[in-house]
Amino acid sequence: MSLGRKIMALMRKKPRMCTAMGASVNFPAVEELLPHREGNVGFVFTNEDLTEIRDTLLGCKVQASVHAGAITPCEVIVPARTLVWGGSRPLSSRPLGLTSKISRGTAEILSAVSW
Repeated sequence: MSLGRKIMALMRKKPRMCTAMGASVNFPAVEELLPHREGNVGFVFTNEDLTEIRDTLLGCKVQASVHAGAITPCEVIVPARTLVWGGSRPLSSRPLGLTSKISRGTAEILSAVSW
C-alpha cells in the first residue's frame, strides 16, 4: 500500500517540531499535541482507516544503524578537496578525523581519509 496521497507526515527533531507546531497555536486540536513533542518525533495525519495506516507504517519500520559507535557496513572514503558552505553552520571535521583548513566560508580537506 502506498501512503503518498493518504497521509501527511510531520517528522522532525524537537526544536524544528516546536517551530512547525508553534505557528499553529490558534487550533485547539494542535495544542493537545504539544505535550507529546519529545526527542525525535513524528506525527501522521490522515482521514483514512487508522489500523491500515498503522500496519503499513509498522511494516516499513527498520532498525536504525546510526548511533554513537556504529560501524559502517561498507568502506567510506572522503577525498581531499575544497568545500564551500554557507558559514552559518559549523563544520565538524575533528570527530571524523579529517585534517582540514577553514577560512571564510570554505574548508579544505587536506588529505583523503577512509574508514
